[in-house]
Amino acid sequence: MTTHEDSGHPDWGRATGAAFPLRQVHLDFHNSPAIPDIGADWDPEHFAHTLRAAHVASVTVFAKCHHGMNYYPTRIGPVHPALGFDLLGEQIRACHGAGIRCPVYLSVGFDVDAAARHPEWRQLRADGRLAGPGPLEPGFPPLCVNTAYADELAAQTEELMDRYACDGFFYDIVMYDPEGCVCATCLADLRRAGDDPADPARRDAHNNLVARRFMRRMSAAVRARLPRAGLFYNSRWSLRFADEADAYAQIELEALATGGWGYGFYPLWSRYARTFGLPLLGMTGRFQGHWADWGGLKHPDALRFESATILAAGGAVSIGDQMHPRGRLNPAVYEVIGAALGDVEAVEAYCAGAEAVARIGLLALEGDGTHAEARGASGALEGAAKLLLELHHQFDVITARCPDFGTYEALIVPDQGTPSSAVVERLRAYVADGGRLLLSHEALLDRDAGDFALADLMGVRYDGPATSMPDYLRPDFRCLSAARQSDLPRAGRSPTRPAAAPPRGEDRRAGHGRGVPAAARARPRRPRRQLPRRAPRPGARGSPGDAAPVARCHHTTAPI
Repeated sequence: MTTHEDSGHPDWGRATGAAFPLRQVHLDFHNSPAIPDIGADWDPEHFAHTLRAAHVASVTVFAKCHHGMNYYPTRIGPVHPALGFDLLGEQIRACHGAGIRCPVYLSVGFDVDAAARHPEWRQLRADGRLAGPGPLEPGFPPLCVNTAYADELAAQTEELMDRYACDGFFYDIVMYDPEGCVCATCLADLRRAGDDPADPARRDAHNNLVARRFMRRMSAAVRARLPRAGLFYNSRWSLRFADEADAYAQIELEALATGGWGYGFYPLWSRYARTFGLPLLGMTGRFQGHWADWGGLKHPDALRFESATILAAGGAVSIGDQMHPRGRLNPAVYEVIGAALGDVEAVEAYCAGAEAVARIGLLALEGDGTHAEARGASGALEGAAKLLLELHHQFDVITARCPDFGTYEALIVPDQGTPSSAVVERLRAYVADGGRLLLSHEALLDRDAGDFALADLMGVRYDGPATSMPDYLRPDFRCLSAARQSDLPRAGRSPTRPAAAPPRGEDRRAGHGRGVPAAARARPRRPRRQLPRRAPRPGARGSPGDAAPVARCHHTTAPI
C-alpha cells in the first residue's frame, strides 16, 4: 500500500518546471466486472518507463470507473472481481518514484454498481421514467448527488486521502439529464422552495444548485487536507462557469478534435476559460475517433498540431488514452504521444506562466449559456471565433459579467443576444469612451421594441427579416471612396453635413441584410494597457453617429 510517508511525493514545481504540468495524459480505465485478468500484465517499471520516455509529467489514474468498479482495496464499494492487488496504489508509487504527478479519477454521474445497489439514487425524469438506458439496454444510468450517494463519494474521497498521496481529484460526469431530476429528494426541495417542478427552467436551476453544493463539499474536504491539490469537475463547461469557478483548482477542456468536438471547440472555449485566472488544460486524445477507439491511433503530425493549438491559447496539453484491462501501456501509442509531448517539452520554458494578450472581446449574450455545444454547434459564436482566428486577431470570449469592457479595444457581438438595460448602458459608455463595437445580424435586437438597443449609435434601424432567399450584397464603391475623403459626404448621411473619415485601419463591415450591422466609434480613446494603439491619421475625427454601411442589400426579386 502506498502511503504519504513512502510515496516520495515531489515538489511538482521543481520537478516539471511549472506549478501546473504542461505535459499530461488522462488514462481511462473503464472495465465491466465481466472482464477477466484485470492488471494481469502489470509491471510498475514498464509503466513508469513508458510514461517518462513519452515526456509525460502528469497522469490521471483511476480509483473508480463508470461501471462502479474500484481498483484499490476500498471499504466503500466493490473492488473489480478480477483484480488481485492494489493497482491504484502501485500506479501512484511507480509515478511518484519517477517524478510524475498523479491526480485520481472518480466517476460521479455514472456508477452501474451503485445504481443497482440503490435504485433510489438514480435520476428521475419529470415523465416518471428513470434517466438513462432502460433495464434491457446497454449504457450508464445517471445518478443524483442530492441523495446519500454524495455521502458515499465524500467517504471515498476521504478514504483515498487517508491511503495515498493524492495530487488531485478528477470528478467525472457531474451532470444531470437535460430534462432535469425529480427524484424524491429533488422533488421535495423544489416544493419546499416554492418552485414549480413542472417548469423545466426551475428543475434545471435546482439541479445546478445541487451539483454546485456537491462540488463545494468535495472541494472543501480536499482543500482542508491538501491545499495544493488539483480539483476538476467534468461535463459542466458552459457560459455559467462563473457561478461555480470557486470549486475548481484548474480548468480542463475536454475537446477531442476527431472524437466529436471538432477543431473549432477548443480554440473558442479556451478563450473563455483563460479569463478566470485558473490553470488551463486542453484535452485531446490519441484516438482517431472517440474514447476507447482501441483500433484508432492518430497520426503523430495530427497530435502535434492539436498540442500546438492548445499551447497557443495558453493551455497545458493533456492527451487521452485508455489502458488495456491487463494493465500494460501500449508502446506504439506512447511513441505517438511522445512525439507530441516532446515538442511541448521543447518550448515549455516559453509557455509556462505565459499570459494571453487580447485586444478584442467576443461578447456572448446568448441567454444563460446552458451548455458549450460541440460538433460545430456553437453557432454564431463559433463562427465569429473562426473568422477572428483566420484573420490572426487575438481575442477573449466574455459575457456580460466581464467587469471592465474597457480592457478591450473592440467588442464584437455576433448575430444574436438581447442585453439587459444595464449592459446597454455599459456598451453606450464603452463607445463614448472610444471603444469600437462591431455587431452582426440581429445582435442587440430588442424584439419587444422592434429595433436595435443601440440603433442611434449604429446609424441603422431594424426593418425586419429579408423577404427572399438568397440575398446578396453589391458593394457601394462610391461609398467606400467617399468614406476615405473627409471633404465628401458619407453614404446614408445628409449631403449638407460633412462627415469625418474613419481612422486608418478601421474596419467598415456590413452584414447579410437581415439587420444591417455597423461599427461605431467615438472620440479618441484613452490608451489601453495591453498594446499601443495605432494613431489616427492627421485630421481624422469621429462621433458615434458616423457609423454607416458600406454595402447595399439586394434580394433575388430586386432589380440590379
